[in-house]
Amino acid sequence: MPKTILLVHHENERLDKPLKYLVNRIREEWTRAGWRVVDTAGTRRRVEADVAFLHANLTVVPQEYQDFVLSYPVAINAHVLDTRKKQDYRIYDSAREVPPEVFRCEDLVVEKFLPEMHDGLYCLREWYFLGDASVNNVELWRDPVITSGNDAPDLREPTPPELVALRRELGIDYGKIDYVMHEGRPVVFDVNKTMGTGSFMSEGTTRFARILAQGLNSLLAGSMAPFPS
Repeated sequence: MPKTILLVHHENERLDKPLKYLVNRIREEWTRAGWRVVDTAGTRRRVEADVAFLHANLTVVPQEYQDFVLSYPVAINAHVLDTRKKQDYRIYDSAREVPPEVFRCEDLVVEKFLPEMHDGLYCLREWYFLGDASVNNVELWRDPVITSGNDAPDLREPTPPELVALRRELGIDYGKIDYVMHEGRPVVFDVNKTMGTGSFMSEGTTRFARILAQGLNSLLAGSMAPFPS
């Protein structure tokens, strides 16, 4: 009987509809490798599995989800329950233009905008990882807030050590960090552990999935080698 990976989603996740998460492309690679991959929404139904993968699409995950996945032999992303970060971006010409209520809101962060520019275009760097497998991606776009831009492979660089340290500090097994480079140092915009994919069947998504799927082995072994660049 094949070994089983259980994807644990939030209880409100609709499992009867196609879920355009990157992990669902990765699961195809695991299935081809002989794994059985199943889903559950919430923590009420226990499914026999060898690996529990916490994939609740929430910035703050209830403690009961951590307890649930830690009850399995191997738990992925069990130790990252709070990834509150700047999810709704607004750019102002100066701090004086920021509404006063923004400064009073504890859930919002106001900081200096430090873009990375190339040939007049805004740059976004993305570091995807699962275990010891990782992919670096760079996109360029004309607007300062980039959700999807043009691929810029010539700008790819090794993962900055500051991001490796941040990942270890947060305890994330699987996720993505959005950032730019400013004066030689990374500026982090966002940390995501339930990444979606707009181009579900694209060549790029397939490449990401194939690389990241291999990171499962390091998590099963209980240790991770240095992250590839």
